[in-house]
Amino acid sequence: MKTEQILHGFRVRRKREISELKAELYELHHEKSGADLIWLDRPEQNKTFCVSFKTIPENDTGVFHILEHSVLGGSKKYTVKDPFAELLKSSVNTFLNAITFSDKTMYPVASRNEADFFNLMDVYLDAVFQPAVLEDPNIFYQEGWHYAFNDQGQPFYQGVVYNEMKGASSSLDSKAQDELDKLLFPDSCYRFSSGGDPEHIIDLSYDDFKQAHADYYHPSNAHFFLDGDLPIETVLEKLDSNYLSHYVAEDRHFEPGFQLPRAGQAEHFYEIGADEDATDKCRFTLAGIICSWEDIEKQYAVKILCDALAGSNEAPLKKAILDRELAQDFDMYLQNGIAQAWIGIEAQNTSEEKFAAIRETIFSSLTEIAEKGINKADLLASLNQQYFRVLDPNEPRGVILAIEAMQAWLYGGDPALYLAPAKHFEALKEKIDTDYFEELLREILLDNENLVELHSLPSQSYGEERDAREAERLGTESRLWSEEEKNTLIRQEEKLEAWQLSSDSAEALATVPCLTLADLAQEPEYLQTAQLEIGGLTVLQHPSPSEGLVYLKLYFDISDSAQEDLPRLNFMTELMGNLGTSKRDAEEIQR
Repeated sequence: MKTEQILHGFRVRRKREISELKAELYELHHEKSGADLIWLDRPEQNKTFCVSFKTIPENDTGVFHILEHSVLGGSKKYTVKDPFAELLKSSVNTFLNAITFSDKTMYPVASRNEADFFNLMDVYLDAVFQPAVLEDPNIFYQEGWHYAFNDQGQPFYQGVVYNEMKGASSSLDSKAQDELDKLLFPDSCYRFSSGGDPEHIIDLSYDDFKQAHADYYHPSNAHFFLDGDLPIETVLEKLDSNYLSHYVAEDRHFEPGFQLPRAGQAEHFYEIGADEDATDKCRFTLAGIICSWEDIEKQYAVKILCDALAGSNEAPLKKAILDRELAQDFDMYLQNGIAQAWIGIEAQNTSEEKFAAIRETIFSSLTEIAEKGINKADLLASLNQQYFRVLDPNEPRGVILAIEAMQAWLYGGDPALYLAPAKHFEALKEKIDTDYFEELLREILLDNENLVELHSLPSQSYGEERDAREAERLGTESRLWSEEEKNTLIRQEEKLEAWQLSSDSAEALATVPCLTLADLAQEPEYLQTAQLEIGGLTVLQHPSPSEGLVYLKLYFDISDSAQEDLPRLNFMTELMGNLGTSKRDAEEIQR
């Protein structure tokens, strides 16, 4: 493809090399529909397709989470109730999922088989652009929420996402995250729960749900991502002729909002069992916004700093907290992937009485660390670990690359920004021997007047209080129903149950694509292996799947071990790499 060339309605806007991925990056724009597309052309047989939409929540109803569930419940072309369950019966996919983030929704699929890849791609495209839920409210009632009735005729709320988020709201991690978002981002979309708050999911109407789809699931708000060795012209032709050519470009600009950092403090309660011991179940959290999505080098630097200061029990800040027995665990982390990245510091499994001492220890320890200087060997070890994680992501790699591309592309930035990190790590490596990391520590924590502080406290009555609020709302709503209105809701639930119990027709099942034996390779893909003899040992050598990485695995024959020794041997493997040895202490080992 050449720049400015037009292929199936797509204009090629830019082409460049991404040497770290051994890839050519093509950027294309579909002129009729307004859709943008990038393709990483590289020798990767595990082909990835992903369509993403910027989805900016305006409330806590979780509409985009419910949309993510609901569009996968059948479509205009694939008329079964669950096309993906049917598809999986013959698919050889390596990834098939959908993900709701704080400000975007992504639909990625991956497969090494070309026929399977095209099947998955088309089912996803039909799902997002022509979902059956726009015509059949039963899907919304099932996936979102509806009124159900018990044998006594008493109403209660029911729904897949409603139940999922009700369970999540009982989790300390989930509850603390929601409360931190409200503290950190009171003026932007991140103050809302994109997954949905159970107490507000039930505010979402079917009409508002359909309007959200109409507003956000348009090609002008879509980002298409392709990765791997694939027939690009065939992909573009299918995108254009089957979907994009039916749309006209529109002005669809949705912004998450910029948050001016401000200090704040709050406490919240989370649910524990009525008979559960509340001792040491508190959490103390400090957090602060540190930079925008554009400052990728600073984000890597903060990750390195977090690991060097609190990445192990021997790391200085974590050690100070644990040695004083102020908490049972301690963590320091960067939260990114949104418009403004933030840092979090957590003392976990502690008591409210220790909060003041935890705060004092954090700042006094960080002050001492900044004055004396951070151990250079620790910084280098943390940098190497972070770079290894970047070079060795989870599989399928294409899905990870899609998520990384969106970290800039979603906000109008260069989709390649997060795909070529080597220069940033090289720059940070040079800064280790300067006072850069000490100054960064002062900037983001010690001199930062806009940190927020969150106290998470256990409550044995939280669940009862939440259930009481729900019962009160149901009581208020049901008292306002006329007899006819209640009967209408009962009939609606009966129709939903009948629909759920119904089977797909043979005609509907026939719409779902199915791989045949002819679509599959006759032979497995063999791993290239060389057998060497080194120092009297047999060594098996394979090409590294990741550029710049060498993997070493040592295998020991334990066939002569007694069965009762196996648990101890397993425990020993967990200790190795965490405890000191006769030649190196634990701190040096963990580097």
